[in-house]
Amino acid sequence: MPKVILVKQAQSDYDKENRIQGLREVPLNEAGKLEAKALAKKLGKAEVAKIFSSPQAPSKETADTIAKTCSLSAAFDERLCDMSLGRWDGLTEEEARKGYPIFYAKWERDPSSVVPPGGEGIFHVLERVTRFWFEKVSREKGVVVIVSSKIVGSLLRLYIQSCFNEAEAKQNIKKFRKIFSGSQNVEEFEVS
Repeated sequence: MPKVILVKQAQSDYDKENRIQGLREVPLNEAGKLEAKALAKKLGKAEVAKIFSSPQAPSKETADTIAKTCSLSAAFDERLCDMSLGRWDGLTEEEARKGYPIFYAKWERDPSSVVPPGGEGIFHVLERVTRFWFEKVSREKGVVVIVSSKIVGSLLRLYIQSCFNEAEAKQNIKKFRKIFSGSQNVEEFEVS
């Protein structure tokens, strides 16, 4: 099994403004660029064999910064793109609540119970992430996967569940730590 480091993409203005990014191409802001450089410096000491990323701007920029420090090239995969939230993309959470009160209330209670207007369902996202995981990550060692926060959670759960069963996998985790650098969230773990 590979050692996996899941990295939340560095900050964009949408993060700062609490906007729903979805599939919008929003580059890193200045704070995000500094965040990516600090993260790259930390990960530059790790024995990274492969870097996977969404081709979306904030993930791509974060991955490219890390890759340069690690003397690698990032591999971009569409299956790691953020979830399409359709008409909610670009709105603040408050604007989505006001503009789509019934749908957004359902979304907040149980994201699997509703497909955002013009968007994709969470099970579609999990399906594409699952295909990516088993086709790419499960065969690697020293992998860094750089994605948005929604996909990071999905990948982490998928990884744990892919190891026999969830209860057994949780017992087999040898190492689990979180490193926080500003709003950057990194999760690193090994499963035997």
